[in-house]
Amino acid sequence: MIELRPTPSAEDVQTSSGFPHLSGVSLKPCHYQAIVAEKPLVGFFEIHAENYLSAGGPSRYYLEKIREHYPITVHGVGLSIGGESPLNREHLKKVAQLVEWIEPLVFSEHLAWSSHFNHFFNDLLPLPYTEKTLRQVCAHIDQIQELLKRPMLLENPSTYLRFKTTTMTELEFITAIIERTGCQLLLDVNNVAVSCFNHQQDPYQYIDQFPGQAVRQIHLAGYAVDHNETIPLRIDSHDRAVTEDVWQLYQYTLQQWGDKPTLIEWDGQLPEFAELQQQAAMADQIRTRIQRHFQSESGADHATAISQSILMQSDDVLPQIDAASTAEKQARFAVYRNNVYHSLTEALAEIYPVCKQVVGEDFFTMLARHFIQRHPPTSPVLSEYGADFAEFSGSIPQLSSLPYFAELARLEYQLLQLTHAADMPVLSVTDIQQHLAECADPTQSVWQLAESCLLWQPSCAVGQIYQAHQPDSTLMIQDIQWDKSEYLLLTKREHYGVFYSLSADEYHLLQRLQQGATLEQASQNIAPEHFPELFSTLLQKPIIRAILPQ
Repeated sequence: MIELRPTPSAEDVQTSSGFPHLSGVSLKPCHYQAIVAEKPLVGFFEIHAENYLSAGGPSRYYLEKIREHYPITVHGVGLSIGGESPLNREHLKKVAQLVEWIEPLVFSEHLAWSSHFNHFFNDLLPLPYTEKTLRQVCAHIDQIQELLKRPMLLENPSTYLRFKTTTMTELEFITAIIERTGCQLLLDVNNVAVSCFNHQQDPYQYIDQFPGQAVRQIHLAGYAVDHNETIPLRIDSHDRAVTEDVWQLYQYTLQQWGDKPTLIEWDGQLPEFAELQQQAAMADQIRTRIQRHFQSESGADHATAISQSILMQSDDVLPQIDAASTAEKQARFAVYRNNVYHSLTEALAEIYPVCKQVVGEDFFTMLARHFIQRHPPTSPVLSEYGADFAEFSGSIPQLSSLPYFAELARLEYQLLQLTHAADMPVLSVTDIQQHLAECADPTQSVWQLAESCLLWQPSCAVGQIYQAHQPDSTLMIQDIQWDKSEYLLLTKREHYGVFYSLSADEYHLLQRLQQGATLEQASQNIAPEHFPELFSTLLQKPIIRAILPQ
């Protein structure tokens, strides 16, 4: 048994947007080791593209580790989309290679510029909103999307000045961009709060007029205040927690458009990772309230409300329950929810008894609960349930210390399916001897295996691990070299699915027979002195359904 923290994996819980349900946070080097070791519960991580363009080094190493367990978004800061000079093609090519490698959920960049021909300014600089700059921005976005082979997300800027030459509003400029290029948007709510304060605009009116239908992702961050004597300004600093006014504006935004994938952006004066997690959890609380509001507004029928309340662990159904208090409603509905999870967990435990032994009852119960949420049964025949359990378990970070677990689950599921498969006649040893006696040349006969026979070469010693957990087994788990590949034959014997451990010679002999080879052809690579014993062992297995002369 192993000790595992029963925390759910977020990576396989997808919304219709393709993002995980949970909010994400910025990925920073000071948190690499903790993330790899602890696999914290967050939805995804965002990287700045320019920090990962080198061919090697620790950043690439840890990103490769982390992306095994979490989705990634890529946020560019150096393409200079709003610049007058042409895009740096070499830099864009490197970004495209990064995107191809990472396969991020989205790639985003800023409505700003940072390069002017041979000069790079390490900042996001403003641009006038004119027809000329609009054409330049759109041309640059077209080039980026063509090379990346995907639509990009454009982020609204935080600005501290405006140009006299501007001929259109920022919202008109952004709306024209998405109409001309087909790009999507990343709404930075903090940028809205910063820019509207700096230009004495109403941030709520800005949100009301923003093209929300094109928003694919939201950023939240903290800002600083420059209390200079001339004019106080908010600074988009990304070095502190999200402020209360930004939280309120964020909630208002979601109330207008519905839930949106969200990231906590924190780039300077980095805190402990737990504080980033806490900020993401606050965003999730607001998102959950908004989801429930939209669901209640949509007037979901009782069956939909109950289904969502069971699978999503929500209270969507409570408004439809007739009871004196919320606590009473929850208590009454909990009977149904508990019945569903308890009965389906028991069904999975019967299908995967050895998997349950390996991880222990508490962890298996947690694992089953999350599997049920992601993969509820589609049929009342529960012996068919759990086909996706092996693949699902491979996505659970806490099971990375048990690399054989997914294949063990595949073995258990296949044995159950063989048990419930139709019983098919096979030849007895006497039948086989009689057929051989009738063959003019037995070596030229074709041996047909039973339809239930499945030859399998797992990469781990799952057969031995399975046997070690049987009640009458003398095999000790500590004596198993678990990472050693095996040769297995799965079949049906006396109504039950069983498996046999094979030698390499046995495995390849049966494999050739299954492919239609004669006995002579199938055994041509077997040493003559080994064949009698191997042949005798083969006869004892109930797997031959017919012996045919060639």
